[in-house]
Amino acid sequence: MHNVRPTPHPGAPREREPETPTPISGVAVSAWSLDPKRRRRYLQIGFGIGALVVAITVLYLLRDFLGAFVLGSAIAFLIQPAIIRLHAAGVPRVLAIIVIFIAIIVALAGLVLLIVPLGASEVNQLQVQLPGLAAAAQD
Repeated sequence: MHNVRPTPHPGAPREREPETPTPISGVAVSAWSLDPKRRRRYLQIGFGIGALVVAITVLYLLRDFLGAFVLGSAIAFLIQPAIIRLHAAGVPRVLAIIVIFIAIIVALAGLVLLIVPLGASEVNQLQVQLPGLAAAAQD
């Protein structure tokens, strides 16, 4: 009787050949002498680390602009639903954007007009009470 392996059908998984352990000899092995899968994995890791270093460097160099970019992105994200609704109602997109920005500016101006007088009155009260507070602190 012959020791013959049956030939697998074309879609069958291949048998893995046992890996021969590489001897540890203390000699540095070049990455190019490794098998292709291992070499590819090392290259992927190296490129990944390099890309991470480049990304961190770019973020560091652009740190002054990133705040404005993030704020602008947040504003665009927040006003997008209102723009879509106005546009769906028949308002041209550019006009919808202008209307929303005018509404935001008016709301911010109203908020400033509410906060500034309150802050001014608090500063006046502090100015009146400051001598008494300073005298109490010295006692």
